[in-house]
Amino acid sequence: MMKLSVLRWGQPYSSLDSDDLGLRIPATALAYIVYTSGSTGRPKGVLQSHRNLLHRVLVRTNRRHFCTADRIAHLTAGTSNAVTNSFLALLNGATIVSFNVKKEGVTALARWLATETITICRISSPLFRRLCENLTGKERFSHLRLIELTSDSVRKSDVDLYKSKFSRQPILVTGLSSSETGFLTEYMIDHDSIIPGDEVPVGYPVEDKEILIMDDTGIAVGANKVGEIVVRSRFLSPGYWGEPQLTSAKFKVDPKDEQFTYYMTGDLGLLGADGCLVHKGRKEFRAKVRGYSVEVAEVEHVLQAHPEVKDAVVVSRLDEQGEAHLVAHFVPRRRPGPSLSEMREFLRQKLPDYMMPAVFEYLDETPLTPNGKIDRHALPAGGRARPKVSAQFAAPRTAIEQELSKIFQAVLCIDGIGVHDDFFELGGHSLTATQLVSRISRRFDLKLPAHAVFESPTIAQLASVLVHYHRRQLNGKDLQRILDEVESLSENEAERRAEEETE
Repeated sequence: MMKLSVLRWGQPYSSLDSDDLGLRIPATALAYIVYTSGSTGRPKGVLQSHRNLLHRVLVRTNRRHFCTADRIAHLTAGTSNAVTNSFLALLNGATIVSFNVKKEGVTALARWLATETITICRISSPLFRRLCENLTGKERFSHLRLIELTSDSVRKSDVDLYKSKFSRQPILVTGLSSSETGFLTEYMIDHDSIIPGDEVPVGYPVEDKEILIMDDTGIAVGANKVGEIVVRSRFLSPGYWGEPQLTSAKFKVDPKDEQFTYYMTGDLGLLGADGCLVHKGRKEFRAKVRGYSVEVAEVEHVLQAHPEVKDAVVVSRLDEQGEAHLVAHFVPRRRPGPSLSEMREFLRQKLPDYMMPAVFEYLDETPLTPNGKIDRHALPAGGRARPKVSAQFAAPRTAIEQELSKIFQAVLCIDGIGVHDDFFELGGHSLTATQLVSRISRRFDLKLPAHAVFESPTIAQLASVLVHYHRRQLNGKDLQRILDEVESLSENEAERRAEEETE
């Protein structure tokens, strides 16, 4: 059984031999395995060779000018950043200083950056926003020269925070990287930088990394078109530990030159005509809603532009009928926050109907993973509870309203719907509206026009409409008798009849 020694961080080892051991290690030999879950939540071991490790450090050293005077902030634990930060410091003679944000808190982080004379702060974008919330703008980080935003996409509002909360001395840096590829792109921002368009680019490729944008068939697309980001390089991971199928799916040897490998990142991006890359989110975050392909990052981008929204995350979920719909989780800038009708009206001006979230969930704060990424798996799963709507809850008062309430709840998969709740504010859309009209028509044995729910979107309004159509279509037949017949139907019998009519 092999015996392993554990070296404690920060403890001196004067007894260790400092002589050159004369080891000859091949460049392709395995240097380490780092486990990363990425966006999938399933940990996978990423292999890395000595050559790739040294190349990663070389590129960062040359671009960021690391030196012995640097003090690098390490704010995460148990992630691939621990490996990257450690070797960056060790191979440049710099100092790495660790801070436990979870234990010490974000408020203490600002003081710590100043007292520890940090020169390079590598921090996730969500954590950077929380740090800035606790800054007054009077802090003096006299030694800070680089703020590197990592892990999640950078917004224009992040650039505004940087300019308002920090002096002109530190440079803000963003880019794209991964455990499999290392450092890919870089984009530097100072107080005079003007961001073109509505999105902050992730920048231009670094040395020895070629960025391609491909469609689903593996064909390169032109400039300014969205596709999967594919990397071609000699300095990519050899693959995943113990997962040959996943390795072969993600890594492809270049048939024209076996020294080069293609890596399918699973990220969506767009290359400008000048070669600058804009990140468009993950492929698995591209949802299929009512037959349309939706990139949830675009919906998030619009939500985050709302003046009363501090942060927003959009995910795709399946309803009880197995249909995909969008759920928007957002953190309001102040309580109680915007109403759902305000949110929907804001989005309606900027998004097509099929990109509208069906459900809105309020959050106190966005959940984060240990390395500062948004933890989508920790978002509330949601349920059948009535969302916060503009109307106060009012229970059904008549037999018609009770029947309509059951139909509303079945179509929307929501319990406790009030008679004044707006169908579309509850998450209804054009497709579910047709389902609602169809069920009401079957239940009440009449032909209700398709536009009825658009003109009368509440239970109370539809109840009045039903009385009108019953009297007109049934030539004065007793409405109460029909309602009594409806109530006498068992739920199973009603469903059986509905299925027969569908067939």
